[in-house]
Amino acid sequence: MTIRKFAKLDMIGVAPTDDLVKLARVEVRLSKMTVDEDYPGAPIARAFHRVSLFPDTDLEALLDAVNTDLSAQGYGTVDPLDWEDIKAFAARKWRPEVVAAYYAAATLDETLNFGPQIS
Repeated sequence: MTIRKFAKLDMIGVAPTDDLVKLARVEVRLSKMTVDEDYPGAPIARAFHRVSLFPDTDLEALLDAVNTDLSAQGYGTVDPLDWEDIKAFAARKWRPEVVAAYYAAATLDETLNFGPQIS
């Protein structure tokens, strides 16, 4: 039995809404997989690792935090190509009007829960 644990990009998205502030939140879900390489195609276990990105998120620092967390759980690090896909998606979604609405809301309401979240 050859066991391998890894994390793979599973989903990237934003909430379906017309609210520009909510469109600033990019949701990422990584699938944490445990597989027996002697029996490909049938995972032994699967769990999810979620993270939220916002226009003011330091993406490289967040990647370091996610990789540290995944490594501590024995899953290795995020594939660099997956991370490039995540960054490209965020760049497409963070249009100037979305970023402006995000910063305006953050300025008006200090209690808004903006910032990177890891689970």
